[in-house]
Amino acid sequence: LAALVDAPEPAEGAPAAPATPRLAAVNGRVEDLYNAVIRADAWPTVAQIESSEAAATALAGLMGTWRAIEADLAALNAQLRAAGLPALKPELPLPVDRDAADEE
Repeated sequence: LAALVDAPEPAEGAPAAPATPRLAAVNGRVEDLYNAVIRADAWPTVAQIESSEAAATALAGLMGTWRAIEADLAALNAQLRAAGLPALKPELPLPVDRDAADEE
């Protein structure tokens, strides 16, 4: 967690580091792939198989990052409690904004 929070900003003019895939992007890629494969009346194409393998690799990296965060969570929660703040509980569902459907 500290490595994610304390990562230095890239120097001005330095090449950007490769972007870490986000879960939403990987999920979208898998969803698109799934929809393409179930519509076809044939075996998956080589491109679809390669896309599936790339998504699995990206997901494995994301899960590794999540496990590292979970490992740091107990210490972080102890610090939060010591400061009189509530602990983080990633197992809880995200709160639902009931007004979100009204926004365009």
